[in-house]
Amino acid sequence: EAACLGDEPLSLLLLESRANPEQRNLQNQRAEDLAKAANFPDLAKLLGSSHWLEKLATAPAPEPERRSAPNGHAPRGRGPPALRQRCEEKEVPLKLLGQLAAADLLKEMDRWQQLPLEELCSECEEQGVGCEGDLQALEREELEVRLKLLRIWRLLPLQALQDECRDKASRVVQQMSSDNGTVLTRDELTEALCVATWGGLTKSQLISKRCAERGIPDDKLQDRSRAQHVLQEFERLEQLPYAELAALYKSRGFAYVDQLDRESLVKGLKEYVLYQEMSLSHLRSVCKEKDLAMKGEHRRADLLKLLVAESWHTYDIPVLKLPNLLVAQGLLDQIQGFSKKDEAQLRVKLRRCQLPVEKSASVSKLLSRLRRHLVWAQMSVEDLEEECRSHDLHWTSVEQAEHRRQMVGMVHASSSHKKELLQLLHDWLSVEMLESKGISVKLLGREAALAIFMEVERLESMPRSFLEEEYAMLGMPNEPKLDNNELISRLKQVLMWSQLEVDQLLEQCQDRQLQVQHTLKLCEEEKRQIFLDKLIMSLGVDGWEKQGIPVSRLSSLDCALNIVEELNRLEEATDKEVKDMYKLLGLPKEAGVDRTAMISRLKHYLIWQDLRPSELRKECLKHNLSAAGSIEELITKLLLKTCGFVVEEPQTIPDWGFQPPPRQEKKTPAPTPNGKVAAAFYQLGLDVTARQDEVRRAYRRLALQHHPDKNPHLQEEAAKKFQQITSAYETIMAHLKLAGHG
Repeated sequence: EAACLGDEPLSLLLLESRANPEQRNLQNQRAEDLAKAANFPDLAKLLGSSHWLEKLATAPAPEPERRSAPNGHAPRGRGPPALRQRCEEKEVPLKLLGQLAAADLLKEMDRWQQLPLEELCSECEEQGVGCEGDLQALEREELEVRLKLLRIWRLLPLQALQDECRDKASRVVQQMSSDNGTVLTRDELTEALCVATWGGLTKSQLISKRCAERGIPDDKLQDRSRAQHVLQEFERLEQLPYAELAALYKSRGFAYVDQLDRESLVKGLKEYVLYQEMSLSHLRSVCKEKDLAMKGEHRRADLLKLLVAESWHTYDIPVLKLPNLLVAQGLLDQIQGFSKKDEAQLRVKLRRCQLPVEKSASVSKLLSRLRRHLVWAQMSVEDLEEECRSHDLHWTSVEQAEHRRQMVGMVHASSSHKKELLQLLHDWLSVEMLESKGISVKLLGREAALAIFMEVERLESMPRSFLEEEYAMLGMPNEPKLDNNELISRLKQVLMWSQLEVDQLLEQCQDRQLQVQHTLKLCEEEKRQIFLDKLIMSLGVDGWEKQGIPVSRLSSLDCALNIVEELNRLEEATDKEVKDMYKLLGLPKEAGVDRTAMISRLKHYLIWQDLRPSELRKECLKHNLSAAGSIEELITKLLLKTCGFVVEEPQTIPDWGFQPPPRQEKKTPAPTPNGKVAAAFYQLGLDVTARQDEVRRAYRRLALQHHPDKNPHLQEEAAKKFQQITSAYETIMAHLKLAGHG
């Protein structure tokens, strides 16, 4: 025990049986004082006793065990001369170690000689003998030498050990000191000697290597010495069963669901261990990289909460705004239970909670609304107010709330205020649903927007034929290429426009760059109808432009309607009918013109006929043709050029008997109708000389006004009136068609 103190004078004092307890060493310290300083209280107490020398002097010396020598003689004495001789033979520094330590080392060396090779190798591994290669490949003698040197280094006084390191391991000591940033301890000095003598890595280097293999940034930890703890925790987590992992995962505050696999649990817990041991500056950097709501006063515990709360974001649960983790986990379990239900069950649950439900909503959208409802119910009033502010929602002013608290009591007032906030958020869910359908609540108002939403829901459940009839009621041409979604979108847009005031309709026309003139002397209802007609006609502009109809270059929107109708008629016509119409163009005969080419040329003719004169001349210049001549001459030149015929300028164009195909005459009034047709005109509030576009507008206005769905309280009367209007419209259109206007 004295030799372990690392002080040679003290060891000599204690080994001398008749030493004076008051004898002092070179630093003028007594043996008792040195024992206390070295934290050996029992030894200090023994040295301070005045009777220990007497007991030591009077105590009989134990007789050594008598053993016969191999040659029959008694063994030689084991006194100091024998010990000195043996130390010299084994190269043991007796002077540095002292008799007691040297004797123990010799005994250990004898024991090592008796061990089998495998046990000797195990002994080397336990003692931490450094080696770059495999210990099994070393000779027995080499292993014993290494064990002896390691034991000597551990028994050397501190000063002697430092001198040994200075001679043999200065580079390793310097590197370890720079890594640790502190003065090396006895064990670290011994480790440096092992590495310098036999090669290999220090413990710090081995830990850094293992950290690199596991992806642990040991340079970001609070202290590199904590890297070993992190590695041990990682290994412990990898050995835990799933049940213990799940319990630990929950206790750390993570969001746990049954679908989480073992790998995810271990990964999350490893990250938590790493965050616990990471330095505060690096922990802040991690939070900043993850874009977390970090504040300057946040300490380590607050940052850990933010990082753990990130696992709840996957399920859209603001865990930091809930009362505690138990409530958050209960909400998560509820939501997971709802996710296992079918769509019908979810709709029933939402209706019970008085939440909005649309027919086309997906399961994920329904779950999202239900989750928000459950989370809001658990939030505090302050957090609910913050949630309302984030959605630009306004509630009762602070003064009114304070007055209400004074009137009905603090508890009841707080409960009433929370109900008000929850109702605001539920209303916002309805607004969000309407906005997702493209229905502007801000423009229409909540009640009107909900009515339009119900009508759109009805349209989405209707067949294609019904949608086409509704679209035709607007006076729009039949467009077979339109899909159902586009048809419903246009009908929805008309429904929204029908709810707007005159000023709002005018703004809509201006936003769409529609020209509205000569409306100052008209009444509000007439203005409204004109603006609505303009907007309805503009619905098909984008689609018609995609079909190659330059609406902006035509004389009017009515021209575009006529072109669309003619093209639809061509698409539905038989091959013989298309050929007959193509012959009316009077073009020279040519072989190999198929149906597609004929329809394309007829389409060009229809467009050129309704182009504004200036646009028609631009079209001629675009095809390198002269822009001089009448409208018919310009159209003829364009037809010849696009068909591949040579047009010589400026000679007179030959007359091939060109005649336009049969189509509507837009401004020629119909002949005087009979009594039934005249009554139909009267039914629609029109003069018998009204044109086809005027008939369409009148029918559309009356049909929208008297449609049964628009008059839920007068269903029978509205249905009867609607049938009369539809019959009158069909009678007039049949009359105009027979008269050559349809």
